[in-house]
Amino acid sequence: MRTVPSIDMRKTKLKDSTCKPEESNNGRAFFKFHVTTCGTSQRFEGNRIIYENEISYDKETLPAQGPPTITRDPDYR
Repeated sequence: MRTVPSIDMRKTKLKDSTCKPEESNNGRAFFKFHVTTCGTSQRFEGNRIIYENEISYDKETLPAQGPPTITRDPDYR
């Protein structure tokens, strides 16, 4: 995975924000979780079950409290 501009893969999370990568490097984030956790949804299509989740990245802003004034992080979802 490569994003432009690049993001810190350690700061990614799944739908359940407590589910963070088990491992990460500059280009990848590895999540390990049970298929029924971390906000995963399921739907049926014919004789198949489709499991879906979402990876997102919260940008950091300065100051941390109050209205954001400075950020270098892009929006990513």
